[in-house]
Amino acid sequence: MFASASIPERFREAYTRYEQRMIREVMVKAAWVLLVLSVFAHSSVLIRGGSLIEADTLWSYGLRVPPLVVCLIALAMHYSRFPGYHWPLVTLRLISLTAMSSVFGLLVFAYDQGDTAFRVLSELAILTVFCAGLVSLRGLQGCIIPLFLPVLCYIAVMVQRGHEPLELVASQFGILSAIGIATFVSHLQFRIRVREFVARQELNEISTVDPLTGLMNRRAMVARLESERARHNRFTQTFAVIMLDLDLFKRVNDSLGHQAGDRVLKEVAVRLRANTRQQDDIARWGGEEFLILLPDTDGKGATAATDNIRAALRDTPITTLDTSLNQTASFGIAVYDNKESAQRLVARASQALQMAKECGRNRAVVA
Repeated sequence: MFASASIPERFREAYTRYEQRMIREVMVKAAWVLLVLSVFAHSSVLIRGGSLIEADTLWSYGLRVPPLVVCLIALAMHYSRFPGYHWPLVTLRLISLTAMSSVFGLLVFAYDQGDTAFRVLSELAILTVFCAGLVSLRGLQGCIIPLFLPVLCYIAVMVQRGHEPLELVASQFGILSAIGIATFVSHLQFRIRVREFVARQELNEISTVDPLTGLMNRRAMVARLESERARHNRFTQTFAVIMLDLDLFKRVNDSLGHQAGDRVLKEVAVRLRANTRQQDDIARWGGEEFLILLPDTDGKGATAATDNIRAALRDTPITTLDTSLNQTASFGIAVYDNKESAQRLVARASQALQMAKECGRNRAVVA
């Protein structure tokens, strides 16, 4: 599925979502294009009163109709919002496979006719090969079904009909070359797309992740707060924030050095992750301050979460270099009041935090 060693493990889930969206978009566009072309081709046959390719009616419809049916099914599933993540890829490959099979199937009959019919179908086959290569979104792996399988079947049928393999290679050199070029271009596109995705993710990581703790940075959390506020205004689901500050952290830096201080910050980040829910967001707000966003949480739930985090920090010493120290924190809790700004919500949590510190530290205060 992934280009060899190209997508870091931390980006693979995001790439899967990105790829699923891209496959669906390409599938819909390919279905519409092929549907329009199929209707146009059938209209041309009706206008001319006959097809350029002389084939039995059964074979003619058997080769021309499947792409049309697959496109209609794919579009119906898309616009009816059919559930599932994998069917867009399946239908995209079926669209490519049926289109290629239709062209190469008709090419079998055109080969014996020669002249204009064979020339026209050969040019159409080359064009179809490149189109199939463009919608093969997984490089070489994506070309196996839509490109290689129809060509191998075509060669097998032609050999069975008594044509010499060398003669076939010579007469179909343009098509075979097109397949090789289309496969190369498809795989090159895949590699470029993966590199661009990783570059975007790394740039986004630099701009939104705190490099020391690996948590969200302040900029990313501000955006997340605005997003949660907008979600609340739409669905009226409450949320809360917890601001915490490590007690007397300056003494750690002064007595043990900044390397020990960094070790404490990293360990605090690990414990915050371990003692919050998957849907909660954690940010290093600045220095030794952290901010936690708790979606779908009221004051009671935020207080329970705070007690759990406070115990996780207080009860287990943190080892820094050759020293173990008990690091506590003070907490301020604020629940969204349905009308305030995100800045005001954080300010209330900060005020509650200051009150907790003034009351003796290692405690939580609700705004």
